[in-house]
Order: sequence, then C-alpha cells, then structure tokens
Amino acid sequence: MLRVVAVLVLGVLALSACTGSSDSTTAPSTQAGPAITASTPVATSIPVETTQPSTSQADALDGCELVTQAEAEVLFGQPVSMPPDQIGGLPGQLGVCIWQAEGGALLTISVFEGEEFFGAVGQLEGSEEIALGDGGHRFVESPFLGVQIQWLHDGLTVTLNGDTLGIDDTATFETDMSALAETVEGRLP
Repeated sequence: MLRVVAVLVLGVLALSACTGSSDSTTAPSTQAGPAITASTPVATSIPVETTQPSTSQADALDGCELVTQAEAEVLFGQPVSMPPDQIGGLPGQLGVCIWQAEGGALLTISVFEGEEFFGAVGQLEGSEEIALGDGGHRFVESPFLGVQIQWLHDGLTVTLNGDTLGIDDTATFETDMSALAETVEGRLP
C-alpha cells in the first residue's frame, strides 16, 4: 500500500511540475505546490499495478546455474574457474556463464531472448540437426572450435560451446557435451 501511495505522490508531483507557461523566456515558478500527505485524496483514474511482477522468460537467467562449476569440472576432467571478466550485457542476452579449465579450454553458455540469434551454428559446414528443445544444431570442430550446440527453447536461443583445447578424448567430450545440453534444456524455464 505504501508503494502505491509513493507512486501516486510522485505522479502528482510530476504533473504539478509540468504546469506553468510554455514560454521559454518566463522564469520558472518558485511557488510551492500543495502539500501532499498520505491522507491527501488522489484521483482513482490512475491505473496502479497491485500484483507482483510475474517471472517470465524475459527475466535474467543465471548461466552459472544452468551449467554449474561441478559439471564443467567433470566435463573437462580438471578444475575450472571463472575468468575475471565475464562477458555479458549484450542486447537480448538473458544469461551467460564462462568456465575456464586449468588447461585454458573454455565452456560457455549463452541464452538470448528471441530466435533472431538462432542459426549461426547451423550455417557452419558439417553441422548436424539435433532433436533438442524446439530444434537445434550441433557442430564439432576439433581441436580449434570444439563442440558448439545451439537450440531453441520457447522463444529463447541457447548456445553451449566447449573448447577441446587440451582434451585427449574428444569423442567422449562430444558425447558429454550433448548430455550437458540435455541437462541445460531441462533447467530452462
């Protein structure tokens, strides 16, 4: 209730600040507006949201909950840590996490709102379609690009990239990346 009163008070103050002459040469008014108190009646025609905001796909996702440190360590077979500078904040990006193995290999998960980010992996020569989420692609290029898996999930584009730098058994790594993608799919809202 206090939140609603605060919003209404700010709205009334904003409206009262907008009154006055539109002539730009006129000095601003120094007259104070009417005192607003909690008991001051307010117009009921102002729509007020009284429900809590819902959680939706548009809410940020914690990429490091989608792929945990423990899962990254099992995948690489060695300890991992977060690089000091996590990328993120790109337009439409809802979540990102990067895990770096001691040997230098990276595991990255990115989730974007919208399908316009989908398709980059599918355009790579040698990629294959996979049955994951609402459809996706998998591309394997060892040792440089590693394994890239990209899929759609209810209007989201999810990309999971794993380097094979320093990985001896790339066939097992490819299988484990596919299993990790299935795990991530199960965690998405």
